[in-house]
Parts: sequence; structure tokens; C-alpha cells
Amino acid sequence: MNSSSEKTPTGIIGLDDALNGGMPKGTVCTISGGPGCGKTILAAEFLYEGITKFGDPGIYVSLGESKDEFLSNTKPFGWDFASLEREGKFKFVDFSFERLVNINVWSKQSSDYDSPSFPLDGLTLEEQTYINMIQNFVGTIIDSISLIEAKRIVIDPISSLRLLFPTEFISRREFLRIFTILRESKTTAMVLSELPKEEGFSLEEFVGSGVIRVNYRRGESGSMNMARTLTIFKMRGTAFNEKALSMRITSSGIEILGESLGF
Repeated sequence: MNSSSEKTPTGIIGLDDALNGGMPKGTVCTISGGPGCGKTILAAEFLYEGITKFGDPGIYVSLGESKDEFLSNTKPFGWDFASLEREGKFKFVDFSFERLVNINVWSKQSSDYDSPSFPLDGLTLEEQTYINMIQNFVGTIIDSISLIEAKRIVIDPISSLRLLFPTEFISRREFLRIFTILRESKTTAMVLSELPKEEGFSLEEFVGSGVIRVNYRRGESGSMNMARTLTIFKMRGTAFNEKALSMRITSSGIEILGESLGF
């Protein structure tokens, strides 16, 4: 596979080696896994390393965790996002459910965002509501990217948006639209997906240009120890290590250690 495309290094120990230098610029990569696997830590480190080592302003879009929780949970790793925000290098976008349903939040300052091509007339109130929510969601992200000239973005967890859509067809259409807009923004993105079981692939994984799964499971037969693994399933535009890799969370962040044993 051609690996000569321009890369965005993640800055995470071992992961850039596995990605043959990093994620291709403009990639929208889905990070999937169950609770406690380390998805949020991995994505937060991707942003922090991008800002502090590579000069890439970054945005964290939260559909669950509050800003105070995010700052508190990342500070033990030595990541001072509050200072980076004061310097205009980082922006936290709060999209808790209460904020998401407030359709007046979006300032509509960005001329780059195209609203849906279909009119709201004739749609049910439920359909109009979800379209307004997605307009608000995407428009606010585009405004935030423009505000700090962001190069990296994290959405955590994008799978929460599935709760808004009444049908699978509408879910697929709206996810395709969101992922396309992220690509057109020329940011490199990690979108986090909650994966309750490992069989099959989620909608977010199908539409992403990259897929990385993190798992948390028992080690070798008879062992009571739990271990984390990271596997790159897809990454368009670059060669990558296809094997399951050992992953651990340290006091300074994520480390990818090499091939996983005993699974």
C-alpha cells in the first residue's frame, strides 16, 4: 500500500510506528471499544500531543462528559488543557443532550457549512427536530474549527447521535454527512464509538476512513489479569501493522508495546 501521503503523527508511543508514521492528514478515524478500554485517554493524548509537539490546535467535542470532568480526568497525565484553552490553542465543545436540543446555539458564522438540501416543510415534528439538532451540531463544530484554525478534532462519543435518529437509513445518511464535512474541513479526526460487543462492525466504523479498536479482556488461559489491546482494522492511505498490539495506560498516557500474546 502507498504510504507516501502526508501524515499527522498521533504523538502516542508505539502508535505512530504501527501507522507507518501517523494518520494520513484529513483522516476521520473511528476509535471503537467498550467501557474502560482507554478510548478517551487515547483521543485526549492525540489532541494534547498535537498542540504541544506539532503546533496543531485541537477541538474536543463531548456528547457526554462535562468540561470540568474532562479537565479533571486528563490533568493527572500532566495535560493542562485549561492553559491551552486560555492560549487559544484548544477548545472544548459541550454537546450534552440539553445543549444539543438547543437549536439556537449555533452562531452560523461559517459560510463553509451547507444546510440540508431538503426543506423542512412536510416533515413530522420529530424529523424537523433531529434535522435542526444535526444542523446545530455540525454548524457549531465548523464555527469552532474556524475560530481556532483547528487541525485536529475529537468527537466523544459519536455513537450517542444514533439515539436521535428514528431509522437506520436516516442514521446512515446523517453519519455520512457528518464524516464528509469533517473530511472537507481538512482536520484530522478521531471519533469515538461505544462498542458493546466485538462481533461485526458499527455504522461509524463503516463510514470512517480509519478504524482502530481497543479491547479490555483477560490474558492467557487461567490468568486473572486483565489486559488492553489495540488493533488497526483500516487506515486508508497508508500501510499499517494489522496485528493485535499490547496497550497500557501509564501516568503519562498511552503506550503501544508490540504484539499481544495469549489472545
